[in-house]
This record gives sequence, structure tokens and C-alpha cells, in this order.
Amino acid sequence: MAMYFYRKFSFDMLNGGGSLLVPNLTHNVYEAGYMEAFMDWHMIYRESDDMNRLVSCVHEPEISSKNIFKDPWGNIIFFELTKA
Repeated sequence: MAMYFYRKFSFDMLNGGGSLLVPNLTHNVYEAGYMEAFMDWHMIYRESDDMNRLVSCVHEPEISSKNIFKDPWGNIIFFELTKA
């Protein structure tokens, strides 16, 4: 469902050569307890395998480059797709 949203409203709207960068929290976020308890934010945590599953919803011929990486602290994981 999440990738359908990204694909329909983001990736499909890119011109050729355009990039889509999508962040997501990992399980390494120390502030997660605070965010959930005091801010009532209930996160969806993802790791590399989860991000690969999201990216797999886009047909390979439409992608000129794909990159999945984490921030230096390992708190946020990103996927970046560039449209062919």
C-alpha cells in the first residue's frame, strides 16, 4: 500500500532523470519511546529488506538508478530512485 502511494503520486510524476528520496525510521531510534509515549506518534520501522520490498513495486525498466542507505547514525534509512 505504501509503495502504491509513492508510485502513483510521486514516482510516476517525475520527469526522466528525476529522483525520488523516501526516508523511514529504523529500529535504532533512541527517541522512539518518547515519540510514542509523549507525542502519540506510532512509527512504522523499516530496514533494508523492507525498503527493497517497497522499491520492488516499481518496474526495473523505469529505474535508471536505485540506492538504499542509512544516515551516519543508523536512525533513518532512505531509498532513492532515479527515473529512466
